[in-house]
Amino acid sequence: MKKKANIISAVIDIGSSAIRMLIAEESEDPTMKWRPIDSFEKKVELGRDVFHDQEISREGMLESLKILTDFRDILKTWKISPEATQVIGTSALREAHNKDVFIDRVFLRTGFKVRVIEGAEANQLTYTAVQAAMKESWPRFNQANSVIVEVSGGSSEIMLLHRGSVVVSHTFRMGTVRIEQQLKSLPGSVDVVCGIIHDNVEATLDMYEHEYPFKNAHFMVALGGELRSLASKIGERRKSLWEITAKQFRDFRQEVRSSTPQEIAAKFLFSITDAESLNALLTVYSGIFERTTAKTILIPDVSIRDGVLLSLGGRGKVARRKFRNQVIASAKSLGKKYYYDASHSSHVAKMSKLFFDKLKKSHALEERHRVLLEVAAILHDVGTFINESAHHKHSYYIVRNSELFGLNQDDIDVVSHVVRYHRKALPVSSHTEFHSLDWQTRMIIMKLAAILRIADAIDSSHTQRVKVEKASLSGELFAIQCEGKVDLSLEKVSLENKGDLFEEVYGLNISISSGSNRF
Repeated sequence: MKKKANIISAVIDIGSSAIRMLIAEESEDPTMKWRPIDSFEKKVELGRDVFHDQEISREGMLESLKILTDFRDILKTWKISPEATQVIGTSALREAHNKDVFIDRVFLRTGFKVRVIEGAEANQLTYTAVQAAMKESWPRFNQANSVIVEVSGGSSEIMLLHRGSVVVSHTFRMGTVRIEQQLKSLPGSVDVVCGIIHDNVEATLDMYEHEYPFKNAHFMVALGGELRSLASKIGERRKSLWEITAKQFRDFRQEVRSSTPQEIAAKFLFSITDAESLNALLTVYSGIFERTTAKTILIPDVSIRDGVLLSLGGRGKVARRKFRNQVIASAKSLGKKYYYDASHSSHVAKMSKLFFDKLKKSHALEERHRVLLEVAAILHDVGTFINESAHHKHSYYIVRNSELFGLNQDDIDVVSHVVRYHRKALPVSSHTEFHSLDWQTRMIIMKLAAILRIADAIDSSHTQRVKVEKASLSGELFAIQCEGKVDLSLEKVSLENKGDLFEEVYGLNISISSGSNRF
């Protein structure tokens, strides 16, 4: 029997300083890992345009189109169509005011569909790539606390992990291109500029410190092309990663601080531009490293492109469950930041998932919507941190303006609106944010919010005294049965007040009874 050919896929990353393409072949591993076949990188300074003028220049657009056309022609030789190619844009494209024009021109010229990813989704893809690399090269990684850091062209990503699970995930606007611009625009010596950058890093880290102390991190994983280049010169190779000891890192940083860019470029074979910004770049990594208790910096040979490949189907139930756990851990971390009622939120989330499962034929939603409902249930009351009055609106604002690991902006739109409508008024014409969404997204929100409202109503006392034993759908009745003999007078009133959206969306009546009564 003829052996089936392995799948070959490609990922293109439109970044702040270059456009990169990775071509990989599916391995024999059933978890669907990929073996890199070839990679390409073409410099294009989109970040310089966007971070200064908020737009991609005409020259930058034309140069990008030429690069992408060349990449398309290369992919033809591999029989990979534009439709089958994953094309992502990161911080530069995310911030460009004319990104829609850019995306349209790319599609018309090349057939590539560009997907702009948010910081939280970028973190999730990076985490996926790091996990795969560390599993092979550093198996104890998932048993220890660690921090993952990537300084890219336009932003820096930080993830704090507790025993391999992400508990804090943030993106802040400091990257190599921005640093380069600061070096050119700010008066004073490099030391003065690095001092300013150091102060900015410290202020940013102070904001994250109370969520999860950096001193709890015993390993630091660092990503980025410049750091990989550095590691190959001063670090030690360990399978698919480089290791730099604390002493090697500090000695190298001191050497950079006491050398001219020309000396650094000549000794370490960097370009003058990279050598000029290296001092500032190391300031960012150093500011994070010195807060941890890590003795080494681990630098795997992976990038966000590897994460995109690994996120393509075939990873199985275990991987999906692990991803769901990471998202929920991030939501709980945000809840803790605003002193949420963890017991109430957990109880409401448990009921919400049960109701979602029992209503599967009525809502026809997917597993990912179940995760979004669970996140909304966890965070629905965080607005009480600001004020109990109209806390659903405050909760909406907090979720809308927060980063949640693994969720993109579309997901955040859904979660924040589900939170917004978990109590009181339903969507009306004056709610412009809701009505600006497409009708499919609005219906998803309505279906999820309807479930959250009845789950929240059942624990309106915030005491978890009522525990749902089972729920069933029969004709036009959704019947909820609770454990034991319990007075449900309060819950029935609450359901009557908050069940309006459920009845409207699902066309069902709701009944609730204790275990001592039959349906």
